[in-house]
Amino acid sequence: MIEKSGELVLSDLHRVLSQLGDAPLLEELEQDILGQLLSNRSEQINHLQTQGRISAYNRILSETPGPCQAVLVAYCLKPDNFDKQLEKVINHIETCPHTERIYLITTKWRPDVWEKHERTFRIMPAKLSVIMFAMDRLALLSTA
Repeated sequence: MIEKSGELVLSDLHRVLSQLGDAPLLEELEQDILGQLLSNRSEQINHLQTQGRISAYNRILSETPGPCQAVLVAYCLKPDNFDKQLEKVINHIETCPHTERIYLITTKWRPDVWEKHERTFRIMPAKLSVIMFAMDRLALLSTA
């Protein structure tokens, strides 16, 4: 079952990242995203930094801060608080103002919480893409 779910998620991930025009990031992101979604928790497994390499993107929740990158991948999965995760993204953008692209990968959507932060996301220069994960499938929810 997990193997089949992983295949579906990977297929969806290829499709979504291709839609967004970021297929070059696919190789580095796919194992990270797949591992996070199938384990269904936002834990940092900083495999690239532990191997002595610096990742080409920043990640929330990262155990160790790295240099600011052009891409931020933020997870908001089942145990996470949607409001707090959005605040972490905003704080990251304030710390790394040259971030160009944000991927928010989430299993939940709270319109009331989004409404609270929407203006901030609309005025920041980084482009936000929200990718929803539900019922073992990934879909592009929005791009702002």
